[in-house]
Amino acid sequence: MRACKPRCSLILACLAVSSAQVASEKWRQQNDRGNRFEGLIEVPASLPDLELLSFVAHWEPFERGATLRVLFYLPVEMPVVVESRELREQRQYWMESKPRSWRRGAWNEFGPWPTTEVIAREGIASDNLGVVVRPRGEAWASTILPALVYHQHRPESVNRYSLYIRPNTTLRTVQYSADRVSDAKTVDLAKGMLVSEKIAGEPFLIDLDFTGVKSGPVRLIISGTFKNRTGGPVRKYEFYHRARVD
Repeated sequence: MRACKPRCSLILACLAVSSAQVASEKWRQQNDRGNRFEGLIEVPASLPDLELLSFVAHWEPFERGATLRVLFYLPVEMPVVVESRELREQRQYWMESKPRSWRRGAWNEFGPWPTTEVIAREGIASDNLGVVVRPRGEAWASTILPALVYHQHRPESVNRYSLYIRPNTTLRTVQYSADRVSDAKTVDLAKGMLVSEKIAGEPFLIDLDFTGVKSGPVRLIISGTFKNRTGGPVRKYEFYHRARVD
């Protein structure tokens, strides 16, 4: 997967609130939990017009006491962080993995991530938790890595993606398209339009059906139209679709 060009990086740098913006060193010292930093945090008031809260290819619902694990495929060498936060902010929960080495061209696993230490204590529900795996640094500003979150049953394949996005301005409609560029040709993989209003500050779901899609790089474009004025936000992502978990 290639790095984003300089112009694209500038556009996409505000794609989400990064761990560097959210967590201070003091917070990390106070919330050090071995392989990760995890606790309640003050989220910055200034948020991007479209914020990616979660990007998962598999989610196994959990009850109190479960120990979570996050699988992700790393196509090329890059520094990676696993982040988690609430979809609807109630307790202002934040988790980020510590820096470590990951294997390129292979599935990697972050864990253990016990829910007993913070998630259960703060009453954070399984269906209100989002996970994003992203590279560290501006060189990979447009890249995201699909997360497979489980605690009992390790998934064997990837057939669907779920993205939760939060706008900071109410949107009239949202369009999305996933495609693959091969031999100068664009192959559509999934596309759609969400016609109901997306309220400012409320997360909404984009569901991508990738049943039967072969492994390879994917370009994802999400665009919205403002409710009360012309124009709208546009976000472009790149990710690698790995159909089998091996």
